[in-house]
Amino acid sequence: MKYTTLRDLTIEDFIILNSIVDTFKDDDIKVRAELIKHFKLEKYPMNEADDILLQINEVLTHKPNFIQRFELDGVEYGFIPNLDNITTAEWVDIENYQQSVEYADRLVSILYRPVKRSLKFWNKSYYNIEEYTGTNTKLRQAPLEVYSGAMVFFYHLGKTLLSHIDTSIKNLTQRQKEEVLNLVQKHTSNKSLDGIV
Repeated sequence: MKYTTLRDLTIEDFIILNSIVDTFKDDDIKVRAELIKHFKLEKYPMNEADDILLQINEVLTHKPNFIQRFELDGVEYGFIPNLDNITTAEWVDIENYQQSVEYADRLVSILYRPVKRSLKFWNKSYYNIEEYTGTNTKLRQAPLEVYSGAMVFFYHLGKTLLSHIDTSIKNLTQRQKEEVLNLVQKHTSNKSLDGIV
């Protein structure tokens, strides 16, 4: 048993690993024992089990690649092809499930769905995915790199958007900045967005 890339771990492994570390954060011996149980290392010699746990720890430091499409159990899954066209239901569920690693599989089931049609044209691949009908846990066995790569993708997207917003704000006149600030203050004072969606 070798763990060399993020594709060697599953999303379920990551969820359980995080749960173990959170539950027993002050007890390294218990964390180690629970990890040995989860990865079924009980019958391995201690030095081999320790090596495998070190491999897993090392793999978790790897920089993930964004995976646009992957296959699991004979089904091809694709990332949402056009984020501009996500539905309100998708957006609400993404907002809800991105808050905790515990729901990583559900988040991935929103972002990646079975590919319905695929077309290759001029060395570029196009595809459609199935409509969103709610989350599921089918992707618990997907490679961890699918989840990690998507999170890094959104992190970089957020940084890029913030950079563009910053540039746009710098180009505003002082009067426009004051108008924007007043508008934001007017709409946020004594109001909450909780429960609107």
